[in-house]
Amino acid sequence: MALSTSKASADMANKNLKRLEVLMKLPDNQMCADCPIKGPRWASINLGIFVCMPCAGIHRNLGVHISKMKSVNLDKWNGDWVDNMEKWGNIRANAVWQANVPSGYRLPTEKDAADQTHVLETFIRDKYERQMFKLRDDQPPPQQAQRPPPQQQERRAEPPRQPAPA
Repeated sequence: MALSTSKASADMANKNLKRLEVLMKLPDNQMCADCPIKGPRWASINLGIFVCMPCAGIHRNLGVHISKMKSVNLDKWNGDWVDNMEKWGNIRANAVWQANVPSGYRLPTEKDAADQTHVLETFIRDKYERQMFKLRDDQPPPQQAQRPPPQQQERRAEPPRQPAPA
């Protein structure tokens, strides 16, 4: 998917920020996609994931051909970037990128992220650069990957309408 490179107008960027804020409140996105740190404020616009600052630094080092990072607060967001975030989100993206993590593989802890240890960088590089855990073509998509877009989730939360009395 090719994402736009032009800058959004101030008005459009404000509308897109509101959409982002809705996404970030979803339980799916309240923790970094790559470590247990809560409240991520960075995003990989091409992967469709929200990450914390320590993980964002590693993503930047992967190169934009793998992960294109933007700050939720500091950057002006284009609509297609937000569309991709709505399409994926952390849970759905991880259902693809972490589908085959071997048992016993050391996942990064919050301390690994805070201390920027080799465990964190190795995991992120194994996950995205080397694609060691990615869902294979012969595997069915995990059930959790079938999450509907946020607009549909909100509509489903409404109680069923009662028929009008006759």
